[in-house]
Amino acid sequence: MAIARRQAGFTLLELVVVLLLVGIILGLAVISISARPASNALKEEAQRLYELTQLAAESAIIYGDAIGLVVGRAEYGFLVATETGWRPLPDEVFRPRALDESFTLALYGEGLSEDDTALPVNADDGDEEDEDKDALLPQVLFMGTGEATPFEVVVKHADTEVQYKMTAKITGAIDLERVEPDAL
Repeated sequence: MAIARRQAGFTLLELVVVLLLVGIILGLAVISISARPASNALKEEAQRLYELTQLAAESAIIYGDAIGLVVGRAEYGFLVATETGWRPLPDEVFRPRALDESFTLALYGEGLSEDDTALPVNADDGDEEDEDKDALLPQVLFMGTGEATPFEVVVKHADTEVQYKMTAKITGAIDLERVEPDAL
């Protein structure tokens, strides 16, 4: 009596179909991952600016100091009022930050001119004298009383139309929101 044996394994056609499906799925995954870095980097930088600004506002209240924010076209930094003028905050957390060239920051608020947004916070030329560094004044103030200069900072990235907008009210409340292209 002959027993019929069933063939085990996959046919070549089945393996080709599976490999083709895996290739398509991997291709879609690569496309979706490569489309995200700009928006992820934008979100990360906007979130960092937001959290540092909140921390600066809270530090002003805790320590009773006047803390200022300087916003350039692609850089920002925090200053503290001292007896001799405005100085960078000594804490490493509040160090001046220069963003990648694909980022732009725009500061809006009552009494802020277009020239204010071009202030450099990371210019460390050896030619500058100490008196020139005293001229660096913050555009935004966080007071020890909890009050703040009302302002809006828009963070943009060249590779995405999405933007983030950080707003502060005179009460010191700070909000961050994502602005979609269709809402502009």
